[in-house]
Amino acid sequence: MGAQEVVVSRTIAAAPEAIWQVITDIGRAPDFFRSVSAVEVLGSGGYAPGFRWRETLTVFGRSETRELTVVEVDPNRRTVLESEAAGVRYRISCELTRSGDHYESAPRTLVVSRFVADQLATAPHILWRVLGSLGAKATEEVLAQDLADLASVVERADAEDMIVIHRLFNRELTAGPDLVTGVPGGDLHRAGIVADHLEIVLNTLVDHHHGEDLLIWPLLAARTTIPEDVHDRVSDQHDAIHDRVGRARDLLRRWREQADSGIRDELAGLITELADILRDHLEDEENRILPLVEQHLTHAEYLALVEHGHESLPKDKAALIVQLVLEGANKRERALVLERLPRSQQLMIRTVGARQYRRYVRRLREAG
Repeated sequence: MGAQEVVVSRTIAAAPEAIWQVITDIGRAPDFFRSVSAVEVLGSGGYAPGFRWRETLTVFGRSETRELTVVEVDPNRRTVLESEAAGVRYRISCELTRSGDHYESAPRTLVVSRFVADQLATAPHILWRVLGSLGAKATEEVLAQDLADLASVVERADAEDMIVIHRLFNRELTAGPDLVTGVPGGDLHRAGIVADHLEIVLNTLVDHHHGEDLLIWPLLAARTTIPEDVHDRVSDQHDAIHDRVGRARDLLRRWREQADSGIRDELAGLITELADILRDHLEDEENRILPLVEQHLTHAEYLALVEHGHESLPKDKAALIVQLVLEGANKRERALVLERLPRSQQLMIRTVGARQYRRYVRRLREAG
């Protein structure tokens, strides 16, 4: 029976040099890859042909220890390993190919993992048949998991969609005072429409800040030093924003019930204050904090914030909020926001959700 071959590939948003550093740091493999539980380096010297180690990993659903030897090294491009067990010789290669224009866009690398098993004369025929029918699928799963783990280690956070979300808050809260003052006193119906809209924006803002406090700030504090003046300024802004949001929610509730012109004017003034504070805060975040996020957080860690945001959206308003985010976004920004949505939501947002949003906007702004 001929050699068995499994090939798995993945494009990773990182330079080949960063990927090479991880895949050749053998001693730390258990920190990087879920499939590897232990490593014992055999002998001395760096990663080069002849370098050997013994590793314990999960293969075919059970724990197995194997010895690996480096046989080929082309730094930042390709490496090949060999191992032998139970009459079968394994050859494992990893090839790195830079993709895209490295100088005009974020670096991306096509990573191809290739696993080849060759039957030796000493291999029992029945074992080889089992390897052929079952081993290929299990090996493919392990290789795919390893590439996913590799991506989570080397990919840096891409926080461009954060700027798109900030644009939603700036746009809707800047427009808010005119929407509010455009409602005649006593018009409960119109007051309800505008109040509902502003409540959606405020609740989304609160959830957004909660996600940052939970998933971003602790990681930044552990990995870098945030200048004290920046930390204090952003913290004070958060306090001021939360104060205005709390007061605005109370006024919205009262205005929705009464459509009183006095409450209306007080609410418009408070939203103006909030919009001014938030504008400065978001500018500080984009200029001083997001660069730190992209430098010190991995892609997976940032996506945890994105997923937290999706999970925080009320199910009956999720499509609307996403459309609010997408309003005014360019083609690249739209693609980035949409690809990070659950697949079940993407088609709906592009079709039914778009039509519903157009009706929503006409209704909201017809008398604004």
